[in-house]
Amino acid sequence: MSTLQPAAPVTVHICQGNSDALLIKSFLESRGIAVSFWGEALRTTHAFTMDGLGKVKIQVPATQEAEARDLLARMEQGEFALGDDIPVDE
Repeated sequence: MSTLQPAAPVTVHICQGNSDALLIKSFLESRGIAVSFWGEALRTTHAFTMDGLGKVKIQVPATQEAEARDLLARMEQGEFALGDDIPVDE
């Protein structure tokens, strides 16, 4: 008898450090994509990132990989950037 196991998460982006990882996680989750981190133990026990130490892999379910990659590519192209004409409360 075989049992179905969920597919392993897929890495869609690699960040250097916690700040970038949290921003990307929030961005993807706000668009309905489940996000998990891999490699977070080292970045939380050491307060530095260099030469790959402290890197964080952004992982999503395989079923959401294409959508996540598309959103990240569009983000890199600046599609979601706020313009200079957006009022900011001071």
